Amino acid sequence: MRGAIGRLAAAALCLAALAGCGSSSSSASATRSPGQYVSSVCGAFGPMYDQLKALEAIHLSTVAARKDAAIRMLSILQTGVESGLPKLRAAGEPDIANGRQIASATVTTFSRLQSSLATGVKQAQSLPTTSLSAFQTASETLFLRVFGSAQTAGVNLTAMRNPTLIKAAAGQPACRGLSFGG
Repeated sequence: MRGAIGRLAAAALCLAALAGCGSSSSSASATRSPGQYVSSVCGAFGPMYDQLKALEAIHLSTVAARKDAAIRMLSILQTGVESGLPKLRAAGEPDIANGRQIASATVTTFSRLQSSLATGVKQAQSLPTTSLSAFQTASETLFLRVFGSAQTAGVNLTAMRNPTLIKAAAGQPACRGLSFGG
């Protein structure tokens, strides 16, 4: 579970930074350099990432502890996405090809992720603790449902990765410690 926490945190943040995040409003959006843009995006989700990383130190010796960690992780993600969305909207749009479309699609997807996470937090309360096997099966299904629902309801952000934003993220202090792949 420890590795899963870090991977899920990184996945949420990388989706934001790789695809680019911004405003879904039309002409009122500010256009920003790729560096300014990714710095805003990383800043929006940095606190959430730090909280998720802290979960990795939790000792998961019982199934009940794993369930509590799953609930905490989903709650941190939900709160982080909720507090990050206004910052994403305020980030404007990157001054790159298709910047407006990337920003709009990303905000839409993260809005849907927020809703999916809220449902996931409620459903995690019912994860079984009768056996490790039952918990693992149910929690894997729950996480696939939460993150799969957000992806299919929105835009597949992986297909929208932008090399300019990836490069810009590598040079931004706000993005240090976050993992960005190509």
